[in-house]
Amino acid sequence: MIDLLERREMEQVAVILWPIWYQRNLRLHEGMTMDPLHTANAAAAYLHEYRNTITFAMSQDHIVFPQNWLLLPIDWIKVNLEGAIFSELEALGVGLSFEIMKTNLLSNVQIVSWC
Repeated sequence: MIDLLERREMEQVAVILWPIWYQRNLRLHEGMTMDPLHTANAAAAYLHEYRNTITFAMSQDHIVFPQNWLLLPIDWIKVNLEGAIFSELEALGVGLSFEIMKTNLLSNVQIVSWC
């Protein structure tokens, strides 16, 4: 199917499929069901917003791209924290990762805990 669609058409398909996918996940993981008309209206609203955004972006004289990534200073600490909750298992997982750069020496410490 992807080969048969133009890029703009494929983007529109993705925008329409998102609320359908979201509804499916609500039903599968939360046991909640939305009215199909609500899902269809959400898809139509997303498509309308997408088209307005594309029209606006194309009407601009130029597009400003974000700055390039900058290298961190020599001595730095980077911390990542992630978590997951599994209600059906009544479990919680937390992961913490430290990356420490001290004068060209990189250390990485990871801590993972389950409750």
